[in-house]
Amino acid sequence: MHNLRHPTVLSLTYLILAVLALAGVTRRASADGMLPEPDYGELFSWPSTPEEIGLPRFVGSEATRNPLPSIDIPPNYFLAEQGRNSLHGDNYNSDTLNYPAPLGIDPQVSSRQLGLLAATCPTVVFDAHGNVMTICIGVARVRLFLMDPHTLEVLAEQELPLRAWVAAGRPEDITSDSSGGGYFHADQFGRALVGVANQRIQRWEAIEVKNKKWEWQLVDDYDLRPILDNEDAPLQDAIPDYAGRLWFTTQPGIVGYIDENTGAVQTLELGEFLQNGFAIDTDGAIYAVTIEALYRLGVQGDGSIAVQWRKPYLNDGGQGGLLSQGSGTTPTLFGDDNDLIAIADNSAGRVHINVYLRETGHQICEFPMFDEGASATENSPIGYGNDIVLENNAGYPGPFGDPLLTVPGLTRVHVREDLSGCELVWHTTEFRAQTTPRLSTDNGLIYTYSVKEGQPFEGLIPTYGWYFGALDWETGERVYEAWVGNGSNWNNVLDPITLGPDGTAYVGTKNGLMAIRDRTGKGKGKPDKGTQ
Repeated sequence: MHNLRHPTVLSLTYLILAVLALAGVTRRASADGMLPEPDYGELFSWPSTPEEIGLPRFVGSEATRNPLPSIDIPPNYFLAEQGRNSLHGDNYNSDTLNYPAPLGIDPQVSSRQLGLLAATCPTVVFDAHGNVMTICIGVARVRLFLMDPHTLEVLAEQELPLRAWVAAGRPEDITSDSSGGGYFHADQFGRALVGVANQRIQRWEAIEVKNKKWEWQLVDDYDLRPILDNEDAPLQDAIPDYAGRLWFTTQPGIVGYIDENTGAVQTLELGEFLQNGFAIDTDGAIYAVTIEALYRLGVQGDGSIAVQWRKPYLNDGGQGGLLSQGSGTTPTLFGDDNDLIAIADNSAGRVHINVYLRETGHQICEFPMFDEGASATENSPIGYGNDIVLENNAGYPGPFGDPLLTVPGLTRVHVREDLSGCELVWHTTEFRAQTTPRLSTDNGLIYTYSVKEGQPFEGLIPTYGWYFGALDWETGERVYEAWVGNGSNWNNVLDPITLGPDGTAYVGTKNGLMAIRDRTGKGKGKPDKGTQ
C-alpha cells in the first residue's frame, strides 16, 4: 500500500472535495474520545440486491480446509502478537496469517458507514480485549475508532489531527496521501500506536469506563517538530523494532527513531520521497523503499543510523493506475531460511518483482509480472516460504473513478532453493481486485476482494457489485466468491483484507468497514441455484 502525490493537474473534483472537507471541519465530533454522537448505519448498497443487476450471490462452492505449515515470524515483544498488529499483519509485512478464515459457509456480512464522501479504513488491528481498532481517513478528517469485532458497532471514536494536505494547502493530495494514520500498529498492550499528521507519535488506549462504555485515553505523545525542523514532513509510519526503539518515517525521506527510555532521537535524511510502510527485521535492520531505491538501515555502536546497503530499482514512469511515482509496495520479508526481501518496481512496460538477500542486498531476480502495457501494483506481495503472490492494479482509477477499469490478475512466483532466480507458479485473471490479498495457512486459501460488472440499471446507468473471494494457494484456482454489496460505498480503495483471530475477515471501503464470516451453529449453507 499506498500512495504518493499523484502527478495530475488539480481537477474541479478536487476543488469541490476540498470545499466540502473544509466545510465539515467545524463538525468534528467526539473529540474527547467518548461514545460517538451519530448512530452509524450499515453501508448503503445500490441497487440493493445482486439479482437486480444480473449478478450471482455466490460463485463456486464452499471451501474445504487444506492447511499449510504455519508461518513462524519471531515475536516482537513491543507489538501485539504477529498477525494482528499491523496493516500487513506483522512487522515482516508477510500478509500471511495462521488464523482461520471464511470458507464460504452461508456468509454473513456486517458493515458500518463511517463517512459520506469518504472514510477509508486501511489498517484493522485489535486491542487487548479483542475489539477492532481502525483509523478511517476522510477527505480532511482522520478518526480513530473502537468497534465491536462482530457487529462493527462503534464503541468509541477519537478525532486525530486533520490530514496533512489541509495545513499544506495541497488539495491535489486528497486522494493519494496516506500519511497521518494510514499505517498504524497495535503495541504489546493492545494500544493504538500512530504517527499523526502534526508530526507527533501518539499511543491511544481504549478504556472501558463503565459496562460496555468505552473511551480513548492518550497515553504517550511525542512531538517531533523540533527534531524534524520541516513543516512539510508528514509522518508516514511509526513502529518499534525488536530492541524497543520507536522508528518513524516521513514523506520527504527523513527516517529516525526515539529511545523511549532516554528520550534521545536519531535521524537520517535519505533525500528521497517515501510513502510506503517499512519492515522490521530481528537483527535490528530496517527496510524502507523510496521512489528511487530500497534501503537497509541499521544502528551503529554510537546510536547513529547508517545505510547498510542501497539498491536502486527500475522507475521509468509506470503504468496508469499506479498512484506512486515509485514502487507501490511496502517491503516484504520472507524465505524458507528467513533471508529474503521483495518489492515491486515501477517499470513503464511491465512491473517486476525484485527479490534480494536481506543481509547483503544481492539481487536474486527481477521477474516480469502480468502483461506488457497492463501491469502495475500498489499493494505489497504475500510472502510465504520461498514464494510471493502479487496483485495487478493497472488501470486503477482512484476512489471516485470506475473500478471496472482496473486490470484483473494475481500471480504467484517461486524463488528457487539454490537462489539462482525466480520462476512462475501460476497466474489467474479471475479477480478484478484492488485490495492487498491475504493468505490463511489454516485453510490454504488466499483471500481477495473484487468487483464485477452488472447490467446497466434501467438500461442506462452502469452498475457493479463487490465480492469477497478465495483462491487456492497451490493452484491459483477460484474456490468461491460471495457478494457483499453494490455501488461505490463498497469500493475498497486499495485497502487490505484483514483476517481476525476468530475467523472473521475485514475489508476497509471508501465509506467505512465491512466484515464477513461463516454462519456457525446452523449447519452449512448452500450456494444459490444460480451459482456459476
